[in-house]
Amino acid sequence: MKTHLLIGLVAATCAAALTLAGCPEQGIVCTEGLTACDGKSCEDLQSDKRNCGACGHACQIGEVCSAGSCICAPGATECNGACVVTDSDPQHCGSCGNACGPAQVCEFGVCQSTCTAGRTQCGQSCVDLEHDANHCGTCDSVCEQGQSCHMGVCAWDVVAACFTNGQVRGLQDGTFVTGPLQQFGTAPQALAVFGRELLLSADGLDNRLYQGRLGDLAKLPVQNALGASPNHVLVDGEYVYALSSAAGSLAIFHAEGQAPADGGSSLDAGTGADAGSASDAGSDLDAGSAADAGSEFDAGSDADAGTDLDGGEAPDAGGDGADAGLWAGGELLDVPAQFPAGVKLTLVKEVQFGENTWPQVMTQVGTHLYVTLYGGFSAATLGAGQKVADVDVSDPAQATFTTIDLSTLPLQPFQPGGESIPRPQGIAERNGVLYVALNHLDSSYNVAGPAYLATVPLDGGAPGLVELPADECLNAGWVKTTPRGVLVTCQGKTDYSQFPKVITTQSGLALVDENDAVVAAVTVGCPEGDDGCASPSLGRFDVVGDTVYAADQSAGRLYVFQLGDGTLTDVRTGATEPGPLNVCPVEEATGYSNVGDVLSVP
Repeated sequence: MKTHLLIGLVAATCAAALTLAGCPEQGIVCTEGLTACDGKSCEDLQSDKRNCGACGHACQIGEVCSAGSCICAPGATECNGACVVTDSDPQHCGSCGNACGPAQVCEFGVCQSTCTAGRTQCGQSCVDLEHDANHCGTCDSVCEQGQSCHMGVCAWDVVAACFTNGQVRGLQDGTFVTGPLQQFGTAPQALAVFGRELLLSADGLDNRLYQGRLGDLAKLPVQNALGASPNHVLVDGEYVYALSSAAGSLAIFHAEGQAPADGGSSLDAGTGADAGSASDAGSDLDAGSAADAGSEFDAGSDADAGTDLDGGEAPDAGGDGADAGLWAGGELLDVPAQFPAGVKLTLVKEVQFGENTWPQVMTQVGTHLYVTLYGGFSAATLGAGQKVADVDVSDPAQATFTTIDLSTLPLQPFQPGGESIPRPQGIAERNGVLYVALNHLDSSYNVAGPAYLATVPLDGGAPGLVELPADECLNAGWVKTTPRGVLVTCQGKTDYSQFPKVITTQSGLALVDENDAVVAAVTVGCPEGDDGCASPSLGRFDVVGDTVYAADQSAGRLYVFQLGDGTLTDVRTGATEPGPLNVCPVEEATGYSNVGDVLSVP
């Protein structure tokens, strides 16, 4: 909504004047969820083990900070006041006080003479260096609280983007331990992983592609300019693709080695199409009723997308800008710490889809990207969208595209003879068929009828439709394919008649099987009688194993679902459950907080 956008722009203006999120005359003014400590930094006292409950109060080894208190990390046991892992601790092997002999090692809670094959001896402990968070990559490498060991690299299992607050936050799968909030630009909208160590974030207000470390989510100086309202990022080996909705463009970057320590070379003057190319961009996309519920589009926010802030050059290993030692057959080499200061990304192509196309989301199939084109926000510009663009990236520097028209699909409105406009948003592929989530709206962006997935065979067959159950699911948004089936979130139907209280119904998650039948659907909502609860509206999601983490676009929550054979279970919102995960702070002034994206870290 426009109110939220104005708040974001004020925050952006202030942040531009000061590295910390505060204006000079006030000293340090921290964003929601953070507290000023020692007048020098903004800290998360609820989740930061170095400032747990109070500035400077650090948790001990083996502890995590949860709700402002130091507790033993999941998987650890308290023995005589210390948190230990009895699976591998030689002084507490299997149970507190059970010490192994000096010539023994502890493995899986049992004292024995040697480690079994595939395990590494670290002191008197037998561990898996690829997956042990207390010995990750090397014997002496201990991951931060709540992190997991991903093939020898410490990282969170899930990262959430707090669009409203300009923050990101990590989360551990299964335990749901959250890390501290980290400031990461103004409005992180879309996340991706580059290599094994870098987080990429497309910022919806700064119009920048930022980089950070996956290990601690610290933002790095390196950045690239993007067109107005960047909305999705996809990484394929040494290429990075970024969609900008208001600019109607796809930026294609090539990774060319390590960025300089100051990150100064990464703003390409040619990056970022003129926001004015979207002729009706002044019409904000309403968070409750249209496609991208949290990313409000404003072409005017592209203040300096074409500005080259620093003309410095990155180290060049081969004389052509590429560091050949980092690549093997087009793939990143499987070694840690390739990019301690980030990666130098060079713009090689900018694909212009045209005025009022408003590209939303892309999926990759072989050497082709398929991009949903939403269309403009007036009757005259609507027809620029309602399509899927087929972008040939067999040679990314020479990318071309054609389009697949979805405007004539036979959607059925609730009112016979009423308006019925298919607006494509999310997209995924399964077995040679594209699955496209359609916002089924009228010209006022109200829900016009049931939610649909369009099916588009890549062999040239006629598109079809999968109708989703209207009682559970309206306004389809984000799509992913899993071994269990195709998952789609529905953002729901929004009622503003009691504004400022906004009521959203029929938001949830649906599962479609291999026969394109809807086999499960779950609706989310507020507990009965809880008048202070903000109605959830599910947007983007990602999957870890059979666990689905779905972003709430209204109040900073993650909803957690368990996938089964033809089943979906909301695992945290039953009568005896703790409720959804609160990962992004709610703005005190507005009561609003949008989780812009959710990322599963491989």
